[in-house]
Amino acid sequence: MKIGGNGNNSATYSMTVDEGVHRSLMVIKTIREKPAIPRWRLWINDFSLTREFKPSSELEYRGCLYSSLIYDITPIVKRGKNNIVISYAGSDNITIDQVGFVNVYRVEGFETEYILMGGELLLEPGEEVEVEEPRSSTQLSGTSIKTLRSS
Repeated sequence: MKIGGNGNNSATYSMTVDEGVHRSLMVIKTIREKPAIPRWRLWINDFSLTREFKPSSELEYRGCLYSSLIYDITPIVKRGKNNIVISYAGSDNITIDQVGFVNVYRVEGFETEYILMGGELLLEPGEEVEVEEPRSSTQLSGTSIKTLRSS
Protein backbone atom coordinates (compact mmCIF):
# COMPACT_ATOMS: atom_id res chain seq x y z
CA MET A 1 0.00 0.00 0.00
CA LYS A 2 1.37 3.42 -0.95
CA ILE A 3 1.09 6.27 1.50
CA GLY A 4 2.17 9.91 1.22
CA GLY A 5 2.65 11.81 -1.99
CA ASN A 6 -0.63 13.15 -3.27
CA GLY A 7 -2.63 10.12 -2.19
CA ASN A 8 -3.58 8.31 0.96
CA ASN A 9 -1.76 9.52 4.09
CA SER A 10 -2.27 6.44 6.26
CA ALA A 11 -2.52 2.67 6.27
CA THR A 12 -4.39 0.65 8.90
CA TYR A 13 -3.70 -2.93 9.97
CA SER A 14 -4.99 -5.10 12.78
CA MET A 15 -4.00 -8.23 14.67
CA THR A 16 -5.62 -10.31 17.35
CA VAL A 17 -3.72 -11.35 20.46
CA ASP A 18 -4.74 -14.14 22.79
CA GLU A 19 -4.40 -13.81 26.55
CA GLY A 20 -0.96 -14.40 28.00
CA VAL A 21 1.28 -13.22 25.16
CA HIS A 22 4.88 -13.36 26.38
CA ARG A 23 6.48 -11.36 23.55
CA SER A 24 4.99 -9.50 20.60
CA LEU A 25 7.10 -8.17 17.73
CA MET A 26 6.01 -6.23 14.66
CA VAL A 27 8.02 -6.32 11.43
CA ILE A 28 7.35 -3.66 8.78
CA LYS A 29 8.89 -3.78 5.29
CA THR A 30 8.91 -0.58 3.22
CA ILE A 31 10.07 0.52 -0.23
CA ARG A 32 10.90 4.11 -1.10
CA GLU A 33 12.61 5.87 -3.98
CA LYS A 34 14.12 8.85 -2.17
CA PRO A 35 16.99 8.49 0.31
CA ALA A 36 15.55 11.20 2.57
CA ILE A 37 14.39 9.82 5.91
CA PRO A 38 10.60 10.13 6.03
CA ARG A 39 8.84 11.61 9.03
CA TRP A 40 6.06 9.20 9.77
CA ARG A 41 3.98 8.26 12.76
CA LEU A 42 3.19 4.78 14.01
CA TRP A 43 0.19 4.24 16.30
CA ILE A 44 -0.90 1.12 18.15
CA ASN A 45 -4.29 1.27 19.87
CA ASP A 46 -4.19 5.10 19.95
CA PHE A 47 -0.70 5.02 21.51
CA SER A 48 1.99 6.81 19.52
CA LEU A 49 4.81 4.27 19.23
CA THR A 50 7.24 6.41 17.23
CA ARG A 51 7.66 9.39 14.91
CA GLU A 52 11.07 8.26 13.70
CA PHE A 53 11.82 6.07 10.70
CA LYS A 54 14.79 3.99 11.90
CA PRO A 55 15.26 0.84 9.83
CA SER A 56 16.88 -2.21 11.42
CA SER A 57 18.32 -2.94 7.99
CA GLU A 58 18.22 -1.32 4.58
CA LEU A 59 19.26 -2.24 1.06
CA GLU A 60 19.43 -0.14 -2.12
CA TYR A 61 18.50 -1.92 -5.36
CA ARG A 62 17.71 -0.39 -8.76
CA GLY A 63 17.01 3.07 -7.38
CA CYS A 64 14.81 1.96 -4.47
CA LEU A 65 15.51 1.58 -0.76
CA TYR A 66 14.15 -1.60 0.83
CA SER A 67 13.86 -1.23 4.61
CA SER A 68 12.99 -3.49 7.52
CA LEU A 69 11.78 -2.03 10.79
CA ILE A 70 11.33 -4.25 13.85
CA TYR A 71 9.48 -3.12 16.97
CA ASP A 72 8.97 -4.85 20.30
CA ILE A 73 5.33 -4.01 20.98
CA THR A 74 4.87 -6.33 23.98
CA PRO A 75 4.02 -3.58 26.52
CA ILE A 76 1.47 -1.98 24.18
CA VAL A 77 -0.61 -4.86 22.82
CA LYS A 78 -3.78 -5.91 24.55
CA ARG A 79 -5.85 -9.06 24.51
CA GLY A 80 -8.18 -9.12 21.51
CA LYS A 81 -8.04 -6.86 18.47
CA ASN A 82 -5.16 -4.38 18.17
CA ASN A 83 -5.20 -1.58 15.59
CA ILE A 84 -2.02 -0.32 13.94
CA VAL A 85 -1.98 2.93 11.95
CA ILE A 86 0.98 4.12 9.90
CA SER A 87 0.63 7.75 8.86
CA TYR A 88 2.85 9.75 6.56
CA ALA A 89 1.99 13.05 4.88
CA GLY A 90 5.26 13.65 3.01
CA SER A 91 5.50 14.62 -0.64
CA ASP A 92 7.16 11.34 -1.68
CA ASN A 93 5.46 7.95 -1.64
CA ILE A 94 6.38 5.14 0.73
CA THR A 95 5.16 1.65 -0.08
CA ILE A 96 4.23 -0.44 2.95
CA ASP A 97 5.19 -3.77 1.44
CA GLN A 98 4.52 -5.95 4.46
CA VAL A 99 3.39 -5.78 8.07
CA GLY A 100 3.88 -8.94 10.10
CA PHE A 101 3.59 -9.98 13.71
CA VAL A 102 5.41 -12.58 15.79
CA ASN A 103 3.61 -13.44 19.01
CA VAL A 104 5.22 -15.81 21.51
CA TYR A 105 3.26 -17.60 24.24
CA ARG A 106 4.58 -19.60 27.18
CA VAL A 107 3.29 -23.12 27.73
CA GLU A 108 3.88 -24.77 31.08
CA GLY A 109 6.18 -27.78 30.83
CA PHE A 110 7.53 -26.76 27.43
CA GLU A 111 10.72 -24.84 26.77
CA THR A 112 11.90 -23.30 23.53
CA GLU A 113 14.37 -20.71 22.33
CA TYR A 114 13.59 -18.30 19.52
CA ILE A 115 15.68 -15.98 17.41
CA LEU A 116 14.10 -13.44 15.05
CA MET A 117 16.26 -12.55 12.09
CA GLY A 118 14.97 -9.95 9.65
CA GLY A 119 16.29 -7.99 6.75
CA GLU A 120 16.51 -7.72 2.99
CA LEU A 121 17.81 -10.33 0.61
CA LEU A 122 17.31 -9.91 -3.13
CA LEU A 123 18.09 -12.93 -5.27
CA GLU A 124 18.25 -13.25 -9.03
CA PRO A 125 16.26 -16.13 -10.57
CA GLY A 126 17.97 -19.43 -9.77
CA GLU A 127 20.40 -17.84 -7.27
CA GLU A 128 21.03 -19.54 -3.91
CA VAL A 129 22.40 -18.24 -0.63
CA GLU A 130 23.16 -19.90 2.71
CA VAL A 131 22.13 -18.11 5.90
CA GLU A 132 23.65 -19.11 9.23
CA GLU A 133 21.42 -19.10 12.30
CA PRO A 134 23.26 -18.78 15.61
CA ARG A 135 22.08 -21.24 18.26
CA SER A 136 22.92 -21.27 21.94
CA SER A 137 21.33 -22.89 24.96
CA THR A 138 22.37 -25.10 27.83
CA GLN A 139 21.88 -28.24 25.72
CA LEU A 140 22.58 -27.08 22.18
CA SER A 141 25.06 -24.70 20.63
CA GLY A 142 26.44 -24.00 17.18
CA THR A 143 24.85 -22.81 13.99
CA SER A 144 22.16 -24.02 11.65
CA ILE A 145 22.54 -23.28 7.94
CA LYS A 146 19.47 -22.67 5.78
CA THR A 147 19.64 -22.54 2.00
CA LEU A 148 17.36 -20.02 0.31
CA ARG A 149 16.69 -20.47 -3.40
CA SER A 150 14.81 -18.14 -5.72
CA SER A 151 12.59 -19.51 -8.48
